[in-house]
Amino acid sequence: DTPANRKIAKQAGRTFRGLLELGLLHHCPGTGNWTLAGELTDLQDTFDLRREGFALADHMEAVGKGNMQSFVRYLLSREHGGNLSPFFIEGVCGKKKSLRDATEEVLCRINDIRARS
Repeated sequence: DTPANRKIAKQAGRTFRGLLELGLLHHCPGTGNWTLAGELTDLQDTFDLRREGFALADHMEAVGKGNMQSFVRYLLSREHGGNLSPFFIEGVCGKKKSLRDATEEVLCRINDIRARS
């Protein structure tokens, strides 16, 4: 947890949000998939929310997160971002938010994307 790593975490969160705005959900946004520039690597770790609903559901079940709320919470939590998860969330949401509030915000965005499919 250094100022440089906080900056990377925030940018990785903005990258996660940018992918989401494109309809892509990165299912492994952990620190091992962050570059020093805050990019998310391995775009094979994404699901197209408009076209890959069944594959995403299978993946959520495989990781023990059978519903979208618990899965999104898992993606944003310390399980992926460690001590930097609050800064990742800040990047995703554009401001500091609790894990609960960030989960709800991302869920709303996912539901909007799916509704337009």
